[in-house]
Parts: sequence; structure tokens; C-alpha cells
Amino acid sequence: MWRPARPRPQPAPGAMGQTIRGVPPNPALAGKPEDQFVEALKDSKSGKRNNPIMKTFAAQLNDQDMANLAAHYASLK
Repeated sequence: MWRPARPRPQPAPGAMGQTIRGVPPNPALAGKPEDQFVEALKDSKSGKRNNPIMKTFAAQLNDQDMANLAAHYASLK
């Protein structure tokens, strides 16, 4: 039996803002310089930064994906 797709869950009000602005111990992403953002992702992917969650996330990214994410977050204030 066909069923329509469920609507995607929406983040709690303000959740995205808190995520990009940082909530200790997580660093802020909004406005982070692109080179620092890319370096952090590459270090996570290689294991130089010891964070299993970020390593799993970064492992899926290629260099262009990292550059695109860095440009996006650097543009946010």
C-alpha cells in the first residue's frame, strides 16, 4: 500500500542558530574562516583530531565538499 512520505522533522526553534553559533563544548561554525574550517575537517577525517563523530562525518566528504561547506559557514554571521 502506498503512503505519502512523512514530513521531515524540523529542528527545535533556535536549534540551528545555537549549532552554528556554538554551544560549549562545540565551537561556533558561523563566520569561521574557510581555511580553518577546511583544516579542521581534514584533521577530523585523517584522525589527527580525535572526535569519532566528526571523523565519521568528515570521512564522507571530498575536498570540494569541504570547500563548499567552509564557504557556506564563513558567509554566515
